[in-house]
Amino acid sequence: MDKNCEYCGKLFEKDNYLSKKTWNKRKYCSKECSNKGRNNSIIRKCVICGKEIIVTKSRLNTHFTCNRSCSAIYRSKRGMNPMLGKKRSQQSINRQSNTRKKLFKEKKLSVWNKGKKFPELLRENSSVWKGGIVNTSDGYLEEYAPKHPFSGNRVYIKQHRLVMEEWLRKNEPNSEFLVEIHGVKYLKLGSVVHHKDGNKINNNPKNLKCYKNKGEHLRNHAKKVAEFNEKIKKYPGELTIIPLKADDVLKKDFCL
Repeated sequence: MDKNCEYCGKLFEKDNYLSKKTWNKRKYCSKECSNKGRNNSIIRKCVICGKEIIVTKSRLNTHFTCNRSCSAIYRSKRGMNPMLGKKRSQQSINRQSNTRKKLFKEKKLSVWNKGKKFPELLRENSSVWKGGIVNTSDGYLEEYAPKHPFSGNRVYIKQHRLVMEEWLRKNEPNSEFLVEIHGVKYLKLGSVVHHKDGNKINNNPKNLKCYKNKGEHLRNHAKKVAEFNEKIKKYPGELTIIPLKADDVLKKDFCL
């Protein structure tokens, strides 16, 4: 079977290794013809200087010149650039620079957002405000607390710590986990709040438990691992569960 090349018109035969589908799709005799035939560009002359330029079909209605200087002249002729060819006097340049210097000295003119704050666009007034609760990368919820002494520069604190703090104030005001600052009691920094069900988002007071320090909290996790492994030993062959190691659990930060 023979075909005519769509670019040069030359007859070319089917190769033995080609299937029917690829042969039916083939339009050109060689790579050179395919590159030239698929090229959508057109040669046109610059409207100003007459130099030949290559323009794609998508830019036929917008591309008329070869460079910026020619395009500026072309725009001026069409009335799009009325200041072309005109020079500003030195008097007008000096007048503008002097007025700007005076305004900068009087602090009436500056970079529009330098050192400025826009309270109408911050936090509660923002359209993206979600009540001050944020999801962290480690899976916890943080709450906006600017007046909290332990909030730091980020002005956010873990929500489960705030929930535990309020619960201790109401039910156990003399708890050892609280410390008094300026007449108000807060949860100590060293204390750790534990999630009983392992769900970091479940900040119900019934699901939370407080420990003095990280060591006491990690020992609790190690006990749970030992209990889990003992249950597996009771049912050999029935359960296909890999026993846990204490190191694997202790490496993970379950609670803060």
